[in-house]
Amino acid sequence: MLSSTPEAEWSPTEAGWMLALAEYEASLCENCGHPLDETLTTEAEDWQALPPVRCAVCTRTAMQMDEYADVKSKNPQPHPHMQALRWRVVRKPKRR
Repeated sequence: MLSSTPEAEWSPTEAGWMLALAEYEASLCENCGHPLDETLTTEAEDWQALPPVRCAVCTRTAMQMDEYADVKSKNPQPHPHMQALRWRVVRKPKRR
């Protein structure tokens, strides 16, 4: 006769780490990621917005999305559920 003992998915240490991570993530602003205990107690004048930087990968992805949507908009049956598409970007080989 075989018997088995169920094993906990996480050890007490791992469960502690997961609870600590959840508590830490809950302490951050969902939008900007800064700690809420800093951002909720200060005025907007206490912060300085820096100029934006452009991510080349995000730019290329946005360009591809625009091109794809433009082609599909000319199609009588546009692609449904565009938000479900996942875009990939890879680095082009360097020219020699």
